[in-house]
Amino acid sequence: MNVTFLIGNGFDIGIGMKTRYGDFYSEYIKLKIDNENILEFQKEIQDNIKDWADFEEAFGKHSESFEANEADKYLQQYEHFFEYFLEYLKKEEKNFEMPEELEVIKIMERALTNYYKKLQSQDRESIEDFYKWFGNNITYTFISFNYTSILDAFVNIFKNYLKREQRPEIIMPTIHVHGLLEKYMIIGVNDKSQITNKDLSENPEVLAEIVKPIINKGLKMGYDTKATKAINQSDIICVYGMSLGATDCKWWELLAKWLSANTSKKLIILNYQPDCDIARPYTWLRAKNKIINKFLGYGTLTDSQKEKLDNQICVGINQNIFSYKKPKRKKSVIQHIENKNSTEIELQQKSMKLLTEIVERTKQNSK
Repeated sequence: MNVTFLIGNGFDIGIGMKTRYGDFYSEYIKLKIDNENILEFQKEIQDNIKDWADFEEAFGKHSESFEANEADKYLQQYEHFFEYFLEYLKKEEKNFEMPEELEVIKIMERALTNYYKKLQSQDRESIEDFYKWFGNNITYTFISFNYTSILDAFVNIFKNYLKREQRPEIIMPTIHVHGLLEKYMIIGVNDKSQITNKDLSENPEVLAEIVKPIINKGLKMGYDTKATKAINQSDIICVYGMSLGATDCKWWELLAKWLSANTSKKLIILNYQPDCDIARPYTWLRAKNKIINKFLGYGTLTDSQKEKLDNQICVGINQNIFSYKKPKRKKSVIQHIENKNSTEIELQQKSMKLLTEIVERTKQNSK
């Protein structure tokens, strides 16, 4: 049996990392930059912070602020933000305190054993039927939409544990469809229709830089191909920690196609919905319908096709299957202030250096 996990930013957040866009917007907009174009971009984010909850989608819409001949200005803002985001995530990853090996094994064992255990009873029983049939002959694949490598570390520790214990489960190499911090990190939109400025949406340089499938194709790393193959070979797929956003709609359309091809396939969507309270069934049903409608809203499915797929989709709400509470470490107020100040100075210096490099590249490209 092939079980595949699509892992989003909810994984990093769930283990204590500050990887939400909002976590670094507050630092980005405070950077002192001697560049009018970047200052305007900072002000746009600061004044409309709620609209920038999803940077990729918002940046596609942000293209409307530019004229047809201002692609360089648009890309300069993207590149500056990209560079800062990269440095921010590198620092978050570096500062993450990795749990002890035994704790990681417990986390992974619990996640792979219990990811379906808290579903509604009928959904849970349908998944249990798979396990009764296949037993422990399971191949797990993790498709990560994150840029950090913490998931890889967790998976590799558990993979080595399975080998030592001579257990039959197999774990395939983790697939990063959006690259990693140290190699080909990909940030952008799903297709040119999400760049709402019609002129910029036809600009080859803009498309090559911020449309994810085009970037993937150009890189020739095979990220998309490997992920697509893993999905198509799956019996069960679990989507965890992902918002089902439009900038990844290519993958939601692929999952719907995968479900349509075989009625025995099962899709589990574990999603965070802060307004859901199981004591109030109407909130749970509302959240469930919201998730399923959002997922099935991509592509060109007919109502009858959607109704058929609905029976193959299991929804779990507010279930942190990779939960980890890191031990509290006492730190003096002085240490906290020193660390905060040194971080701000370091980021400021890096930002100025990166901006200079971006401006120079822009000048060279315009020659």
